[in-house]
Amino acid sequence: MELTLFALTFTMLFAIPIGTLVAVKQDRWPDYLVRGGAVLGASLPAFWIATVLLVIAGRYFAWAPDFEYHSLRADPFANLGQFILPAFILGIATSASMLRLTRGMLLEVLRQDYIRTAYAKGLRQRAVVVRHALRNAMLPVVTVVGLQLANLLSGTLTIEIIFGLPGKIGRAHV
Repeated sequence: MELTLFALTFTMLFAIPIGTLVAVKQDRWPDYLVRGGAVLGASLPAFWIATVLLVIAGRYFAWAPDFEYHSLRADPFANLGQFILPAFILGIATSASMLRLTRGMLLEVLRQDYIRTAYAKGLRQRAVVVRHALRNAMLPVVTVVGLQLANLLSGTLTIEIIFGLPGKIGRAHV
């Protein structure tokens, strides 16, 4: 559960701001770059990314993750350090889909009449996007977060095994 919550936190902290940024910068190079990265992130399986990263880190940087579990209560910083890379890898595909959904919904909302009215009243772009457009664009995104939680839980199994994390999903505790 801890790994899933970390991955969901990463997803929200990454997908919403970047999805908002590329929606505002539609059809410019940041939009194309992020959309390409999102398609790549959504198409690569998490277990493959984890395996490749561990092989590259071990081969070229002589680094391996700590396979000893550190409890959140005993050592919060070691626990965070232990979960940051697996959560990042687990959250890549979810972030990609949430980023694309955020961008699409925000673009749809930005084309509405009340947004044009807000611009006509002289409001700055940041105020229009954050106060008016983003609030309404987030309704479908928040709905999909619940569905993505199931995807994160199912992906937790392979990531727990690859990184040697003791979890109830990855290993049976007898």
